[in-house]
Amino acid sequence: MVNTAFVLAGGLGTRLNPVVPDLPKAMAPVAGRPFLEHLLDYLLTQGVENIVLCVGHLRNVIEDHFKTSYKGKSVSYSFEEVPSGTGGALSRALQDFPPKAMFLACNGDTFFPIDTSLLEDSARENSWAIATFRASDFERYGALSIASNGSVEAVPSEVGSFPSPGTIGIQANSGVWIGNPQKISLPLLVSETAFSLEDYLTKSLRKGSVTAMAQEFDATFIDIGLPKDFARAQTLGVFRGD
Repeated sequence: MVNTAFVLAGGLGTRLNPVVPDLPKAMAPVAGRPFLEHLLDYLLTQGVENIVLCVGHLRNVIEDHFKTSYKGKSVSYSFEEVPSGTGGALSRALQDFPPKAMFLACNGDTFFPIDTSLLEDSARENSWAIATFRASDFERYGALSIASNGSVEAVPSEVGSFPSPGTIGIQANSGVWIGNPQKISLPLLVSETAFSLEDYLTKSLRKGSVTAMAQEFDATFIDIGLPKDFARAQTLGVFRGD
């Protein structure tokens, strides 16, 4: 079972800023609680014991709220001085807190409640296992090109070739990744400090320095980064406890 989770919670949240101007996006209130609390509650159900929050923008709000533990589980912080993208932030955190076993990485502003143990077998023989879902708006969610055996072949959205909705072998990237530290080199991109995870995956797949497997889930993907979806999240039973 995955023991450690790295949560990427350092984004500026520019699209949500008009709605919650004084809070980091991950701390936006959903059904009366910070969104990040909902996410950590889910991670605890997956057996996570150690949480590493990758913080930046308004990090003091997150640190003051969670301090060093949450519901008895350890909380640590990896801080980026300047925005370095999801890939740069995770790369720094993995060096700050090098995992000895498989770990989970996810975004601090999205929620995709899957059984992460179903990804672990794929990660044992590969660098990464990525949870995916079917979508029609790839420009928003990002796309992965997947072979018939489940291996990730490319990240078409990163090179400007968004696929048509319903294209066979194309799935949306949920942002929930399980990594195998035995098959990952650090830093993630040697020559770069600011980059997205998708950019890292694209370049690494081209070089053949990593392998990745994808697994599709039918769970509901929730992204609070847009005001419309933030408002929708307030009504969902998964957050309201219905």
